[in-house]
Amino acid sequence: MMHADHQPIKRLPYAQGLHPQIGELPLDVQVKFLRVLQEREIEPIGGKKLPINVRIVAATNRELEEEMAHGRFRMDLYYRLNVFPLSLPALRHSKDDILPLEYHFLRYYSNKEKKPITDLTASVADAMLSYSWPGNVRELENVIARSVLLTDGTISRVETGISAYSSHKTVRDSLPSYGFSSSNIRE
Repeated sequence: MMHADHQPIKRLPYAQGLHPQIGELPLDVQVKFLRVLQEREIEPIGGKKLPINVRIVAATNRELEEEMAHGRFRMDLYYRLNVFPLSLPALRHSKDDILPLEYHFLRYYSNKEKKPITDLTASVADAMLSYSWPGNVRELENVIARSVLLTDGTISRVETGISAYSSHKTVRDSLPSYGFSSSNIRE
């Protein structure tokens, strides 16, 4: 859902998915969003009220309790949304997830770009495992997407404050396969 000045609000009756940054909503939009959730209807500008039946999955990287304490997030909206809270650690705190995510994005973007990217070098993997990922999974995805665009074969260098240069040994030579191999990377 977006502010009335933006187009996507008219798509709310058909929404299925995630609101990626609920903590970023301005207070005036929070009021409108809460009303939509309570009334289960929207009223497009110049239109009649439309009933909605949606599930909202909201995410944030902010501490909403702290935001409420400072008056930047509405308590009533917090409790309306806080039906089934999940707390996921930042990527820098879940290093075991980095390589499986790298290979997921590697497969996805190599297929999308129709490029035969087969692996990451061990030095690139080491650099990615030691990097702090302040942009979390989105940053990792963008690094892999950019790397796929800039190379063919094995990714031997990445750009994002981390740089690693090619070695002859690849990640697959030294780590568990995570279900990926050169033969199935293009599935």
